[in-house]
Amino acid sequence: MTRMVDFHVLAIRPEPSATTNEIQDVIHLPPTGHEMFGFLCELYWPFVDSYWVAAAALFSLQPSRSLVERLLVERMQWFAEKLYSERIVTFYDCCSKDSLRLAITLFRQWNMIRLNEASAVELTDRYKDKRVLLELVERLAQYRSPHSQYASIESLASRLGVPFFAKL
Repeated sequence: MTRMVDFHVLAIRPEPSATTNEIQDVIHLPPTGHEMFGFLCELYWPFVDSYWVAAAALFSLQPSRSLVERLLVERMQWFAEKLYSERIVTFYDCCSKDSLRLAITLFRQWNMIRLNEASAVELTDRYKDKRVLLELVERLAQYRSPHSQYASIESLASRLGVPFFAKL
C-alpha cells in the first residue's frame, strides 16, 4: 500500500469518520493514478473471476456430494467456459485449470472444503449450508470487474436454466 501511495497510484487523505468525530485516513484514487490503477485491475480481475467461478461451482457439491479433485477442476473449467461463452465472465483467463486449482487450494486453507476418506473433495459442514456458500460467492462478486454481467446466483441460475446446474 505504501508503494502504491509513493508511486501516486493511491492517495491517503484524513477525513472525519461517518460514525465518530475522529479523523481517520481514507484511501482514494488521485487523478494521476487512474491509468495505473486500471492496469492493475485488468491484471487482478481474471483471478477474481476464477475464484468466483470456483466458489459458485461448489454448489454442485451440496448437500453431501464429493468429487475427485481432478474431476472437480474439469467441471469448474467447463462451468467457467460456459459462463464465458454466455458473456457472464469477461476474461477467458479465468478458465485456466491452474487458477482453478489455486482457488481449490485457497478454499482448503479457508476450511471451505476438505478431502474425505476416499481422497475426494467435499464441503465442510459450515459450507454445506447453501446460505453460507451463497454469502461467500456474493462477497467475491463484489470484487469482480464492474463490466461483469452478474447480479446474483439466483439470476445466474434463471438465465442459464436450472438443468444447467444439474450438469455440474
